[in-house]
Amino acid sequence: MRPVSTLIASLLVSSLYSQDVIDYKSLGFTFSPPVFESTASGQVIMAFAPASNAFAANVNVQIQPFAGTLLDYDKLTKAQLQAAKFKALVEKKLGNELFYEYTGSMSGRDMHWAVRAIKKDAQIYLITATALESEWEASSITLLGSLDSFKLNNK
Repeated sequence: MRPVSTLIASLLVSSLYSQDVIDYKSLGFTFSPPVFESTASGQVIMAFAPASNAFAANVNVQIQPFAGTLLDYDKLTKAQLQAAKFKALVEKKLGNELFYEYTGSMSGRDMHWAVRAIKKDAQIYLITATALESEWEASSITLLGSLDSFKLNNK
């Protein structure tokens, strides 16, 4: 029989992991990410392509607390893009969602981004795809496919 302290420790550790599983069939593994409270904010998923030219194209999911409207978020985002001197290629609103595609220089590198911002309650779910501008054409189908696959649950 296990000591009670070991059993309690096992239960505590197992409670840190979700019942959700990410299945990377192409890479040959599955993974259970840690559980976060529904009010959690910050970077919750990061997925990287193999590095090329000292940069790994990536897709990220962030949850941002935001009590304002989607229009407020759009104005804030456009102001930030303008302040960073990024060039907007696409800006559109679809229901409770915004989509942006833009380019710009960051840390001396020419970059390309595509972003979905989805408003739900007092949060923005921000899904970003990022690549070097010189590699966007080659990686955009994969990155945009991942970006488009994001769906909110109806809980």
